[in-house]
Amino acid sequence: MKAELVSCAPGGVYVELDKESFLELLEKLRPRGAILIHGSIGLVKKKNVYLLVHGCIVYAYVGEEPLEDVVPDIEAKTLVMPLTGRTA
Repeated sequence: MKAELVSCAPGGVYVELDKESFLELLEKLRPRGAILIHGSIGLVKKKNVYLLVHGCIVYAYVGEEPLEDVVPDIEAKTLVMPLTGRTA
């Protein structure tokens, strides 16, 4: 599994994953109570953001295309991700 530790947020850790690793983790952690949030970032070039929250760890996948057959628990109207260096 390939992961990149982007930042350590107050009270937790943010880990950005590639698509395959994120889907693998989603399959393992969702039955254990993890919550999946979907939203988008970017003003000109929109990107899909998927956040899988489990305990104090937030696993993220950011991509141009939405993930197929993945239904989020929460659809975010606005995402603010200040500690990642990404803009909403």
